Amino acid sequence: MNRQLEIEYKTLLTHEQFKRLNDFFQFNATKEQKNTYFDTEDQQLQKQRWMVRIREVGDECIFTAKFPVALGNEEIEFTLSTFNIEDSRIRALLEHHHITGKLYPIGTTTTIRSMYCDSFGCWCLDQTFFDETMDYEIEYELHAGIFDAKEHYLEVLSSLNIEFRKAKSKFVRMLEYKK
Repeated sequence: MNRQLEIEYKTLLTHEQFKRLNDFFQFNATKEQKNTYFDTEDQQLQKQRWMVRIREVGDECIFTAKFPVALGNEEIEFTLSTFNIEDSRIRALLEHHHITGKLYPIGTTTTIRSMYCDSFGCWCLDQTFFDETMDYEIEYELHAGIFDAKEHYLEVLSSLNIEFRKAKSKFVRMLEYKK
């Protein structure tokens, strides 16, 4: 089980800005990932500002739980042998945090992601498909032990004439697009 502090910056992009960033960085090969998000029937996770998902990348299934802490989000992640939200490790984690009840899928997203890493973190250029819409986003996920690189992030965006517009998480956007 991998547990870490997640600090990231994200900005929604136009298609032109997306192309500009794609041309600027030397991104690695593009990967497609499908995220299925879960909650209890009475929305215990959302009420506690938790996000729980299973991400499928190729044949791999990765469980992730995120919840807010002082500097960012606590992120707990581990690989599943199959797509199984009833895995005993998931149940133990949720019960430890007093979250009970069966988990149900509440939505999915599919993201086409390219990554480039520098000394502060990894730039993730995403095109994400929701039920009825699609958007573009740049995320900058800081490496462990790096607690602030916002100035660097803003300088890169500014050099490409991209205005920083704080973006909500894909999970929150997925919920909002469903309304």
